[in-house]
Amino acid sequence: INKVRNRSNAVSITETELTAGGVDFILDERSRELLSEEERRHTLIRVSQEKGGDERDVNNYFKRRMRQLNEIAGRDARGMNSYDTPVLFPIPQEFIDSNTGRQLENNPGYL
Repeated sequence: INKVRNRSNAVSITETELTAGGVDFILDERSRELLSEEERRHTLIRVSQEKGGDERDVNNYFKRRMRQLNEIAGRDARGMNSYDTPVLFPIPQEFIDSNTGRQLENNPGYL
């Protein structure tokens, strides 16, 4: 991490700071470094599903980070405090209909 930080003239971090920050610190650093290379949402959802995690769980990593760091997504109206709010997008019906190899089911929470 310090190699990347030093390349961008950021202050180096200590092992203690990294240990205290844990996964949150690493994911924040990753988002700064790879901003244009992938959608952060995908990374957070992958981390939420790690080890069989439930992407709809109110306390999963994705929803917790959204409530904590995103003023708009953290509002009750956005569903980040509700188990019923899906984190996954629906599979487009056109794609489901065009698949002739086997029947596809949509992601949980979508018909």
